Amino acid sequence: AFYRDVLGFVHRKQLRWGDSVFIQLINIDNSMSREYISCTDILCMQEELFVKNYIFFLLLFISVMTGMYADEQHDIAEIHQLYTNVIHRAKSDGMYHAHITVNEEDHSWRALGTFAQDMDIYFDDSLKTEDGPLIYVKIAAKLSAGYRNEEYLFNADGNLVFVFYEDHYHEDVKHHIYLKNSAPFLYKKGDEEIRKNLDAEEFPLQWCIARGKRLYDFTFYVLMH
Repeated sequence: AFYRDVLGFVHRKQLRWGDSVFIQLINIDNSMSREYISCTDILCMQEELFVKNYIFFLLLFISVMTGMYADEQHDIAEIHQLYTNVIHRAKSDGMYHAHITVNEEDHSWRALGTFAQDMDIYFDDSLKTEDGPLIYVKIAAKLSAGYRNEEYLFNADGNLVFVFYEDHYHEDVKHHIYLKNSAPFLYKKGDEEIRKNLDAEEFPLQWCIARGKRLYDFTFYVLMH
């Protein structure tokens, strides 16, 4: 409080380096003492206080960012582990499997010409909760101008946690989408990492999330019932 009052006085009087200020101090025993305090010393107090505040908020910012990064890395590690386990179980026939082929006869597709799509859906209700089963969907599509690969992973709570999208029809870029509670928290577009304003990333991010919801509904309500 003393520093604040003195610094306010210096600011109001527009004192300069080297000026002296007559300050009346009240000691702890309520006795009065009078001292001359150099304005230079007072401004040094101001700089010291500023540095202390700066260091405090810098350390606080670093602590918060480190905690957020650690939480993100933990969530990503859990998704990678789930993905690895599901792929292993899918290859070892440890999950139910449905294979769907679209346009197997290679008919000309409207607006696209060549189009064929293979969809592999793996699901397991042994870990089923009241929300839904563990589901993994892999889609490979062939188009006139290229091909498209997609992967969708849902955890045992029925939440979409990971999407992979690769579309050589529009651009030769790999997209990785990480989600928590079905909401994206990290979007990797090639080498670029995007964490903010993800609602504005309509294609393919929002398109993939909406498509994942339809794939889940199809698996849960059509294949499993």
